[in-house]
Amino acid sequence: GKSTFASELIKAGMSESPEDPRLYGAAAQLRLIDGDVPGATELLREGLKSFPGQRDLIWNLAGLEVESGEAESAKELIADLRAIEFGEAPIHFLEARVLLLDQEYQRAIASAKKSRSLSDRTDRDLLKRSDLLLAVCFERLGRTDLEIAALRRAVNADPLCRDARQTLASALTRAGSLQEAVAELRYLTLLNPSSTRALIDLAKCTLLHWQRS
Repeated sequence: GKSTFASELIKAGMSESPEDPRLYGAAAQLRLIDGDVPGATELLREGLKSFPGQRDLIWNLAGLEVESGEAESAKELIADLRAIEFGEAPIHFLEARVLLLDQEYQRAIASAKKSRSLSDRTDRDLLKRSDLLLAVCFERLGRTDLEIAALRRAVNADPLCRDARQTLASALTRAGSLQEAVAELRYLTLLNPSSTRALIDLAKCTLLHWQRS
């Protein structure tokens, strides 16, 4: 397939330009496309053996460790990022992810808010991801009002983010704000007409709205 062909090209590049750490990141990304998280993790670790302290490799590896549930390893990598002054906003975001993994929701909220306050306003992806994380924490704590507020900010940061809009529609439905939920789901079906889930949710939500009108 295309990812296999690209992987072969990257391997050739690693042989010809072993001094370029970006190739390890690219190879790891291809493994992720194929669903091979352990393989991607191993590639990033290999890259760090060749390029100790390389910031992007550490950052990407830390994110994968969180996704794999390896909280302690992620904490060590966060310490490495701090040692090289990676940037406090993304570091606080990573810490919030680890705290969420440990089900320490209040501390995760505090860390995610810190990330938002320190973020460059132009880094809309980090702002969106921080708000999505906040929304998860608020949902776990039963604070649907704060969950919805965080999701609205995430949608504002990235209006084309389907996950943010889908989650916002679900939260609005739970809160009984059916007209707003229907509006979100309609927009979502325009963004992704082939989404079966969005179409089913739109039908259910529209029916509920009619029943309550």
